[in-house]
Amino acid sequence: MEISQHKENGVAVLTLKGRLDTLASPILEKKLCDLITETECRFLVDFSQLDFISSSGLRVLLLVAKQLKCVHGKIILCGLHKNVKEVFDIAGFSQLFKIFPSQNEAMKELQ
Repeated sequence: MEISQHKENGVAVLTLKGRLDTLASPILEKKLCDLITETECRFLVDFSQLDFISSSGLRVLLLVAKQLKCVHGKIILCGLHKNVKEVFDIAGFSQLFKIFPSQNEAMKELQ
């Protein structure tokens, strides 16, 4: 999995590419936790280039959401492909996260 990152209007935007599986999950977890430690508290995670997510990937998102709740932060997701959205729906994660079709729509929520 590849992670690209930039900052836009005070929001850390991360774009994930490839597969968020057992091997890649610790990398994303470290990246997000490091950003929270650096006082980042608003995140937009773009899944438009992500082909697959496993339960370990979902666990990372849940962990980060809990950490952000403690610091009054926010994480918004966008661009989920059909197969990734299905995993979110089955696991009940679609109810836990705000999910938008595009970065532009998600960014409006964080403004």
